[in-house]
Amino acid sequence: MKRLQGRIFRAAAAGKARQVKNLQKLLVRSTSAKRLAVRRVTQQNAGRETPGIDGVVCRTPESRMRLADHGLGQRG
Repeated sequence: MKRLQGRIFRAAAAGKARQVKNLQKLLVRSTSAKRLAVRRVTQQNAGRETPGIDGVVCRTPESRMRLADHGLGQRG
């Protein structure tokens, strides 16, 4: 993920807007990026014991995986 972020930075510095947009799409859709975001919010963040907008606190590894795999960016 850091490598992809570096590519985005270099493309932005070079003024390659289309490449930046495409790389950002890759990052947003990345499973590892979603899992890292869930980990930071549910394990490392100072507010990790505060329920989310849905009233749920993810305390178990299973609930965190479910959130990362199904709960982010998917409607239905």
